[in-house]
Parts: sequence; C-alpha cells; structure tokens
Amino acid sequence: PGIRYSKEKTTWVDLIHRRMVVEESGRTPSEASSDSALRRIVHLFTTSDDYCLGFNIRGGKEFGLGIYVSKMDPGGLAEQHGIKMGDQILAANGVSFEDITHSNAVEVLKSHTHVMLTIREAGRYPAYKE
Repeated sequence: PGIRYSKEKTTWVDLIHRRMVVEESGRTPSEASSDSALRRIVHLFTTSDDYCLGFNIRGGKEFGLGIYVSKMDPGGLAEQHGIKMGDQILAANGVSFEDITHSNAVEVLKSHTHVMLTIREAGRYPAYKE
C-alpha cells in the first residue's frame, strides 16, 4: 500500500504545436519557465444540486507531475470563465497543487461550491487516460 512514484518518461499532448512530446518525469521545460508564464485567479461557483466544474484533470505527485486540465465540457462553467485545456492548476482554495496526488487534488476541487483556482497557461497536459 501507499503511493508509488513514477520515474518514467512522460508523453505530453502539446496543444500549441499540435504534437506529442516525450520528456523525463519531473520538472519540465514549460514548468521551469513558469515565472514568465501568465498566472491568473479564476473563481468558479457551483450549487450543491449541480456540482460540475466543467473540466477533467491529469497528473499528480505520484507521476512526478503537476495537475493539468485535460478535458473541457463544451459550454461548461470552466470554459465560461476562460479555463482551457493544457492549463496547469497551481492552487485551489489556498491549497498548493504543485506537490499533490491526483486523488487529493480531486478531493480539494470537489470540496466546496466556491472554488478559487490559481491557473498557469501551460499549453499541454500529460497524455494518458483519466
């Protein structure tokens, strides 16, 4: 039991260049240049009756990766607020996502009807199934 950490190469879906990119797990060139990347705060409000943020995530500490938006619900809440596939979630409601497991990230995202996200435009996400 416990978390197994991956030291394998990661295949990324590069949305900017429309190609697949293979890199070693861990800090990637796009993350290394994150200081110059645009960061923004996005507030999403849901109701307890219809709790859907409108996106899926991939990544997590167990893969040696941050958390990335991998799928959008067309016309959904996240899309309406400018979130895009390939955005990296740096934090949610004050909880850092830079060293969080996938399951813990999902738990944080689903725990409130008001979610304040710190987003960085990365333009890519890990290529594997949710």
